[in-house]
Amino acid sequence: MTPTFEFTHEPEENADRAYVLVDGAYDVAIIRNEHGLRIEIYPKDWIDPIDGLRLYDSDVEQAASADGNKPGQAATRPGVSL
Repeated sequence: MTPTFEFTHEPEENADRAYVLVDGAYDVAIIRNEHGLRIEIYPKDWIDPIDGLRLYDSDVEQAASADGNKPGQAATRPGVSL
C-alpha cells in the first residue's frame, strides 16, 4: 500500500495551522503558536484528538546549543537520522 497525504492550509480561516489527511483515515493538525509546535492526531471525523505532541522552541534551542548545532543545522546526535 502506498500512503496518501492530502495537505490543507486555509490562512484566511486558520493562519496558525495546517492539516494533513493521511490515507483518508487520519487527520493530522500541525499548529504553530507562540511557544512552538503542537501536532494533534484525529481518526477521521473525530472531534477530539487521540494523540499528539508538543515541541517548544526553547527546547529546540537548548538541544541545538548542547549539541553544538545552530538553529537550522541538522542534528548530529548518534543514532538520530532523518
